[in-house]
Amino acid sequence: MTAFCVGEGVQLWMYCYFASKITAETDAVGDSAYSSEWYEADAACKRSLGIVITRAQKRTPFTVGKFTELSLDTFASILKGSYTYLMLLTEARG
Repeated sequence: MTAFCVGEGVQLWMYCYFASKITAETDAVGDSAYSSEWYEADAACKRSLGIVITRAQKRTPFTVGKFTELSLDTFASILKGSYTYLMLLTEARG
């Protein structure tokens, strides 16, 4: 039972960790596009970079069934809740 719980915890951590990393990297796309030498590009490229920057301003995080955002903060709150329930059951058991 312990091995199963640890395995599920590690799996959940991996989902949350990589979702956080991907979200952070996608947040940096707009900054990278703006930091490029866009002013030296032709008009079509400037328009395209403008669209990229505008689109990058809207944050699109990973979600869990449109219920909550998948991030390391979510993982921490799940761990806190699980520990609270475990302590509640331990106290009720005697």
